[in-house]
Amino acid sequence: GDRGGRSSARGVLRWVVVSATSAGAGSLLRMGRNDKGDGGKQAAGSAGKYVPETGDVEDLVRTSRVLTYKNKKFQEHYGEAGNRYIQFGMLNMMSAGYTLGGGEGRISLEIAAMGTPAAAAGLFHHHRGVVLRHLGEAVDVGAEGVLAVARGRRNLYFYRGRFFVKIVYSGKAPVPSLLGIAENIDAKLP
Repeated sequence: GDRGGRSSARGVLRWVVVSATSAGAGSLLRMGRNDKGDGGKQAAGSAGKYVPETGDVEDLVRTSRVLTYKNKKFQEHYGEAGNRYIQFGMLNMMSAGYTLGGGEGRISLEIAAMGTPAAAAGLFHHHRGVVLRHLGEAVDVGAEGVLAVARGRRNLYFYRGRFFVKIVYSGKAPVPSLLGIAENIDAKLP
């Protein structure tokens, strides 16, 4: 296990080794702990200020209030599918719904505040590898970002620091570009 005095560089190296050997999310559980010793307070509760408002991106209209989920509430709402986020060390999540360009399609946004930057990276690489099966197109947003080409460019994932961001378009083609929303959020993240 991780002993308090180890450096974050060693934690990242451990993540790379686990990822390269496909050991799975269970091996990353110990990395979800906040290494600052503040119980996650730095990341917890702060994701909401990064959620875009109507007009922050051209033609973006928020259609729902911002919802906040902590672990127990998150599990109740997302069920088994949400367990992966908690396994990777999620502290809380903010979500909101939008339209872009007046179309019928909907955009859902999730910003997960994780316990450590390594946990955010781990969840991103889980999505890139397991969910997208490495069939994504790299985008210049966050520390790393990927657009789901195999899903008709409807999903965009990225992370920066302790935050993992997921943007999903649901609706008919043509699919609007999600990059402007991602760039708006990325510019606000620490």
